[in-house]
Amino acid sequence: MQASRSLWSLDVADSTNLLRTQKLRPFGLPFNRALGDIGLPRKIDTGRNPSGKELIEADRIAQLHPSQQKNHPSAISADHEKLGHINTYGDLPEFYIDRPFVCRICGRREIWRAKDQQWYYEEKKHHIDSLAVECHSCRNEKKQGGKPNVPAT
Repeated sequence: MQASRSLWSLDVADSTNLLRTQKLRPFGLPFNRALGDIGLPRKIDTGRNPSGKELIEADRIAQLHPSQQKNHPSAISADHEKLGHINTYGDLPEFYIDRPFVCRICGRREIWRAKDQQWYYEEKKHHIDSLAVECHSCRNEKKQGGKPNVPAT
């Protein structure tokens, strides 16, 4: 019969297997695929179902002068090298800010986060003039082939 070993006597291979099977990282932090191997738990803010306070703040930031928006802590600088795919006569953006919008299907208010805009324009290479017009739930309904929930008028 094999003697039981304490956690302190595990060798490197056993501890690695333990971490994999328990989906833990060193120091007991949970594994988080969105953050890779960092393992720090984090709420990912997608702009879905924003609170009234978040909508008011996003509206306030959208009304600021561009020089004030650029210096706002929530602004993310645009990488013009990654925007080279855009053939436009207009100017490329210098930064992204959280932009509130109203879904054209159901009328729900959401926020298109600056980080999501950066990904959409710079990584997915979409045109800079395209804007968010549908909320997450309506887009998901369309992707699944159903009809979005349209409120009765």
